[in-house]
Amino acid sequence: RDCPQEKAAALSKTKERTLTQRGVLYVGYPCNIRCVFCYYTYTTGAKWHSLEECMHDADVYRQQYGNQCVDITGGEPTVYPQIQQLVEHCSSIGLRPSIITNTLALEKMELLKSLRDGGVYDFLCSIHALDKTYDFITDRPGAWTKLTQAIENIGQIDMKWRTNCTMTALNMHQLKKIAEFSYQNGSRAINFISYNPFYEWATKMDIDFQAKHSEIAPHLIEALDYCDQVGLEANVRYFPFCAMKGHEDKSYNYSQLSYDHHEWDFSSWYTEETNNPSTKMPMSLVNMAADKAQLHYFIAQRTRAYGYAENHHCSSCAMRLICDGYTNQYAQRFGFEEMHPYPGELIADPTTFIKRQSKVIDLD
Repeated sequence: RDCPQEKAAALSKTKERTLTQRGVLYVGYPCNIRCVFCYYTYTTGAKWHSLEECMHDADVYRQQYGNQCVDITGGEPTVYPQIQQLVEHCSSIGLRPSIITNTLALEKMELLKSLRDGGVYDFLCSIHALDKTYDFITDRPGAWTKLTQAIENIGQIDMKWRTNCTMTALNMHQLKKIAEFSYQNGSRAINFISYNPFYEWATKMDIDFQAKHSEIAPHLIEALDYCDQVGLEANVRYFPFCAMKGHEDKSYNYSQLSYDHHEWDFSSWYTEETNNPSTKMPMSLVNMAADKAQLHYFIAQRTRAYGYAENHHCSSCAMRLICDGYTNQYAQRFGFEEMHPYPGELIADPTTFIKRQSKVIDLD
């Protein structure tokens, strides 16, 4: 088979930006590792959703919202007891399934092949660190060995995969190496995700693994420069524009997320009809929107208004309508001195920068 580098170089890409048609389906919160920064660290009594509930959610996404793809997530969906049946159901109704996974269970080739045969299109693999740092973050001795075996298995059966990496003080020095590992093993894209202190984390001011944006930025820029050199699609989630100057085309704040086909459709994410953990969308907001694009814009602005803070730095920035800024917790803990407002005319189009980026096209 082709080496990973040759496959990455041959990927079809586009600069066209349209609204995503991808939903997200939660199977429940049990997990086989315990990442230190997990949103659900404080969740008690974690349990699976029934297969009937999950199939219902899939039907809603496909039939009511017209979603064409779905991210199956958890918890850890590869250890969900009915994952095979769920994958097959999604495929049967025209909802192409991807699985967001820590990959550890995929060290077993039998499981991997069964998911492929059931219709899984690709895997979004959480690689939050390398080697012993990964074992520490996941609180699982030997986890890195399992992950590397799983990635090797994915390559052996020629399946598609992408990378998620949550950026913290624990792994920021490894960001370029994580990008190198991903590229060398055939990942089609990498997402660098800013740690968001949401849910129970939002009131904590002593999170020891939380780093300042200005501390992460040099390591992130180094990793993004590498991705540009080798042609690996890189996306940065929830990181202020002013912290990554020179790579604005890769910056996906809430206003940009809707235009990444590997991100989630806000309309179906905020619906009351499924088991996902989103804050539900008021119908008054839905009724105000003239079309789907405007609804996505309203939701992005509403999320920013409730979850993010700003001061005079933001209010004078040309990016203020398309950048989230700092979360409330981050601003309370670290302040605003890191901010460097952009001068110039106000930018209102959320795709101004991302439409310059070449993104991988998914092909059947």
